[in-house]
Amino acid sequence: MGKSVAIGLTNLHYALLKEDRAPKTNGADDAGVITYEEPVRLSGAITANFSPNASNDTLFADDGPYDSASTLGAMTLELNVADIPASHRATLLGATYDETTGVIKDSANDTPPYVAVGCSVKKSNGADRLLWYLKGKFSAPDDNNQTKADSINWNTPTITGNFLKRDYDDQWRFAVDTDDEHYSGSKTDFSAWFSANTLKTGSYVAAPGG
Repeated sequence: MGKSVAIGLTNLHYALLKEDRAPKTNGADDAGVITYEEPVRLSGAITANFSPNASNDTLFADDGPYDSASTLGAMTLELNVADIPASHRATLLGATYDETTGVIKDSANDTPPYVAVGCSVKKSNGADRLLWYLKGKFSAPDDNNQTKADSINWNTPTITGNFLKRDYDDQWRFAVDTDDEHYSGSKTDFSAWFSANTLKTGSYVAAPGG
């Protein structure tokens, strides 16, 4: 795998997290549960900026560093897209969408659901990096609008979510490079990656002829 840098973004998906339960540790026969709905494509990806919140602390003793520890806190994912259709916006924010009239009904009692967010990042060598962020909630985006002027000013929505690790297995992200020597999936068809099965286990189904 040679040198490469990220140069593009596409295949933005999200999937509703239906259940996330950690295994019981009191001797009960319960291996825990993790289930997602099938991912949905969200077209028009512009940027996806992920900011982990990790802290590192060092214990000093005997006049020097003695031990260190790191913790991973809440993480932020900021998505900028060309548009968020009404039905997707309602799903991501826990609002009500009237399929008869197309009206979104936002309420102070809305509770955004936990979702996973995935995408593919094009690399300069032609390969792709496939990603899934496994558990997070989004908040309502700002509405920034302005009158039309002589030059076009694109007003594209940005939606921000707080992400964390799963209760089921403490995992928070899956990632794979299609130019990795151990990658066995298709290099053109990523439907196996953007599936509920991959979200559950991190394992994709190898596609013949990829």
